[in-house]
Amino acid sequence: GFYGCIIIKRRYKLGLLSFTFLFLIFNFNGYWVGKMTAYGPGYMGYFFMPFVIYAILRIAELDRFNVKEQHRWGIWLGIFTAAILFQGTFHLYVEIITFIIIWGIINFKYWQATLSSLFVSFSLNSVKFLPAAVSYGVEANPHAYLWGGYGQPQHFVDAFVDLRTQLDQPVYAWWESSLYVSVPGLFMLLYFGMWATFLKLEWSKFNGWKPLVIPCFIILIISFRQFKHYIIPNWIPLLNAESMTTRYMIIPLVIVSIIAAINLQGFIQKYWQ
Repeated sequence: GFYGCIIIKRRYKLGLLSFTFLFLIFNFNGYWVGKMTAYGPGYMGYFFMPFVIYAILRIAELDRFNVKEQHRWGIWLGIFTAAILFQGTFHLYVEIITFIIIWGIINFKYWQATLSSLFVSFSLNSVKFLPAAVSYGVEANPHAYLWGGYGQPQHFVDAFVDLRTQLDQPVYAWWESSLYVSVPGLFMLLYFGMWATFLKLEWSKFNGWKPLVIPCFIILIISFRQFKHYIIPNWIPLLNAESMTTRYMIIPLVIVSIIAAINLQGFIQKYWQ
């Protein structure tokens, strides 16, 4: 995970302060800390997320007619996602594959990269999928309507700013909701990660936000209540495996954190140097 952040640092020329911001948000957000305390090493695949997001950002920078580079980065994306499942982080793998499919549909001009990544990922992980399919089948998820996502906007906001222990209400369940980044952290994510990008402020360095907006917005919708079932039917194998839909929000959080770090570097260069 740290090396993935280093790659992003080198690519976007992040300084010490902006890289530290990215490092702290990525390694100490409520999602990761909560999941690690609850599930232990089973969530270590989280540390491949910087590589996954970096590959998606690189694909979005390509010319649509550059098929060779699309396949090249699609293969890398497939390898990174496969590594997540090989680490044992099944639910995060399902969430990222869902995001990649949505991203590929919205950004159809990069369909070669999307298909390459899915083919490589499924091929490498066939040693896990095929035995599971034979043993358990590919029927609809019987737990699909058991959990759901954030119940209301206040619940969603609390996930970012409310620091709770595992014994606070809901007991032994808050780790499924938490995205804690603190109030200052949330302000910086909103200002540098979203506000500066959409308004195209002069110091904003990140310009590749358009391919990400709609996919991230769809993931946001999926993370609320049972809205996922309006977008992803329960009969679709693999994509139906996630019933605790609050977990999807880690993807937009990491993406916005990377964008915020890049724009923070632009802000520092303009006003502090």
